[in-house]
Amino acid sequence: MPLQETTAPLPADENGFLEPAGGTQKNASPKAGAGPLRILAGRFGYVLCAQWGSSLLTGLFLILLARSGPELFGFFTLAMALGALVSLATDAGLKDYLVPLFSEKGANMRRVLARAWCIQAVLLLSSLAVLGLLCLPLGYGAQKSVVVLLVSAGIGLNTAIQSFFVLCRVRGRQDAEMRIAVPASRAGSLFGIGCLLLGAPPALLACFKLVESLVMAAFIGRALRWRLGGFPDGLRRWLGDWRQGSYFAGIAVCGLLYNKLNMYVLDRYGGSYSLGLYNAPWEIVDGISVLISGALLAKVLFPHLAGQWQKDRPAFRRACGLTAGGLLIFCLAASFVLFAAAEWMLTLVYGPEYLASVPLLNAQLPCLLFSSLHNLAAYMLISMQRYRPLLLAYAGGLACNVVLCFLLIPEQGAVGAAWAISGTKILMAVCTVGLALVLLREDQASRSGRSTRSTFPSDAK
Repeated sequence: MPLQETTAPLPADENGFLEPAGGTQKNASPKAGAGPLRILAGRFGYVLCAQWGSSLLTGLFLILLARSGPELFGFFTLAMALGALVSLATDAGLKDYLVPLFSEKGANMRRVLARAWCIQAVLLLSSLAVLGLLCLPLGYGAQKSVVVLLVSAGIGLNTAIQSFFVLCRVRGRQDAEMRIAVPASRAGSLFGIGCLLLGAPPALLACFKLVESLVMAAFIGRALRWRLGGFPDGLRRWLGDWRQGSYFAGIAVCGLLYNKLNMYVLDRYGGSYSLGLYNAPWEIVDGISVLISGALLAKVLFPHLAGQWQKDRPAFRRACGLTAGGLLIFCLAASFVLFAAAEWMLTLVYGPEYLASVPLLNAQLPCLLFSSLHNLAAYMLISMQRYRPLLLAYAGGLACNVVLCFLLIPEQGAVGAAWAISGTKILMAVCTVGLALVLLREDQASRSGRSTRSTFPSDAK
C-alpha cells in the first residue's frame, strides 16, 4: 500500500505533518461542516476497521494456537501476560499524557514524539533486562525464557511505536492509523500462522509480534519522512513529562495487575493446562471488551469528551448518558448470546478439549457489562481531570483482586480465577460510576448556584 495514501503530504508548517480531519486532503476524515455525530461515527468507523482488520487474522492465529493443545496455548498465554507487564513499563502513562501535549497550540509535535520515544526506548530495554533476570528464579527453562523474552520484546516495541497513533487521534486522522495498523498486524499474524502450519519451534513462533512491530515501524518511518525535527530536549524536560504522567502510570499499573494477576496465580497453582482452559473463553469476552473500550471509548469518545467538558458541560452529560444506555443494551444482548451458545461456540472454535471451559465463560460474562461501564466512567473522570480519586479507585480494585485471587484460585482453580476477575470488575464499576455521578451532580449544583447569584445579585449579599 503506497504510504502517500496513508498520511497527508508534509505541509509548510513543520508541526502539521498530519493534516487535521476536515482538510482539503482527499483521504481526510469526515468533511468540515459535518455534524459532531457524523464526525464521531466516521472516526469510529476507521477505528473499527483497524480493530477488526487487525483482529481477524490475530484471532485465527490464536485459534490455531489453542487447537495445538491447552499446554502450548497456556505457555504462550503466560508469555503474553508477562509481555503486558513490559508493555506497561514501556508506556509508563505517557500515551495518555501525550494527548494534551499534542493538543497544545504551537506545540512541536515531532519533538514531543521524539521525546516520548526516547523515554520509552530506555524503559523497554530496562524492563526486558529485569524480566530476563527474573526468569531464572521463576523456574523457567532456557526455551521458556527465550519465548517469554521474544514475545515481551515484540509487545513492548509495539507499545512504544504506537505513540504515533496518539497523534493520529488528536489530529482526527484515525484513517491513517487504520492504513498503518492493519497491514502490520496482518504481517505478524501471517508469520505466526505460517510457523504453526510448518511446525516451527516455539522460539521462532514467538517472533510474531516482533515482525508486526517492525513492519509498523517501517510504515510510520515513511509517514514521518524519516525525521523528527531535531534531537529532543534535555533529560530534565523528559523526566518532567514523565513525572507529570505519574497518575496515568499508577492507573495503568493497577489496571494491568488486576486484569492479569489471576493468570499469574492460576499458572502457579494450576499450571499451563488450566491457564489454557481459562484463556480460551477469556479471549472471546476480552475481545468484545477491547472492541468497546479500546475502539469506541478510548480512541473516539474520550478525545470528544475531553473537549466537551471544557466547552459544553450539558453536552458532556448527554453524551455520557447516551453512551451508557447504548453500552447497557449491547452488553446485555451479547452476554445472553454467549451464555446460550457457550458450549457450541467453544467446541466449534477451539475444539472438544475446551468443553470444560463452558462454566469459565459463564463466570466471565459479568465482565462485559461492568467493564464497559467502568471504562466509560474512568474516561469521564479523566476528562474532568479527577486523576487522584480515579487512582485510588484503581488501587482499591487491585487490593480486592489480590484478596479474591488468593482466596478463590487455590481451592477452585480456573473457576476461581474467572470469578476473581468478575468480582473485581463489578467493584470497579460500582466505585467509578458512583464517583462520576457524584462529581457530575456537584458540578451541576455549583453551576446552578453561580447562575442564581448572577441572576439575583441582591440575594447573594
